[in-house]
Formats: sequence, C-alpha cells, structure tokens
Amino acid sequence: MIHHGLASLSASLKAAGHTVDLVDLRALRGWGHFRAEVRRRSSDVWGVSIMSPDLEIARRCVDLIRREKSETLIVTGGVHPTVAPESLIDNPAIDYLVQGEGEIAFPALLASLARGESSPRLIHGQPPDLDA
Repeated sequence: MIHHGLASLSASLKAAGHTVDLVDLRALRGWGHFRAEVRRRSSDVWGVSIMSPDLEIARRCVDLIRREKSETLIVTGGVHPTVAPESLIDNPAIDYLVQGEGEIAFPALLASLARGESSPRLIHGQPPDLDA
C-alpha cells in the first residue's frame, strides 16, 4: 500500500490541477527496473518522500532521477527532511526540500514556479485543514 502521507499529498496536488503518478519501490524488481520507470515517465517534477531509515535508498533514487532526467525538478519531503534538513540541503541533485506537511506547500511551490517566481530551497510546510 502507498503510504497515507503520499496519498494525501497526491490528492492535494490533483486538487491543484496537477497530474500525479506514484512509483512504489516495493513493487519494482530492482534498480534497473526503477531506472526503466524513470526513463519511461515524462514528469517535469519528481517528489521523493524520505524516512530516515531509508535515507540512502532515497539518495540513490534522487541521484538516479537526476542522471536520467537532468532538467527535471526534484523535491524531497517526509520525516527525514523535516527533522534533519541539514543532511540534505547541500545535495546538488535536490532542488527543494519541504520541511513539515507538504499538502499546502508543494502545490504552492509549483504554482510559484509556474508564475516564474523564485522560492527558497528549504520550504516550511503548514498543516492542512483536514476537516476541509
């Protein structure tokens, strides 16, 4: 099952008019399969959710995406960038880090960039109104 945080983030991005396509590493047969999936997809933006125990796997994903899609935008978020952004902020393969909740911050970042505005590399998320 896809992590519920990614499902919530996906819903927020779709509500903002974006097309979302999730890749679940657990469903792949290895790094070659992941590389083939990256090559197959035409995404302009890749989001990578990172939990601390999976930091090295996430770094490998980011590096592989950057090698295969050099012009794409890579945004990381999740628990690890929230509690330890300093471990990722200097990674040149990552364009933006979302610290905290991304349901509002990630669509806002994409809207800002679409308008040609700049954004800080470290973005502080805010909790969404779950009742809404």
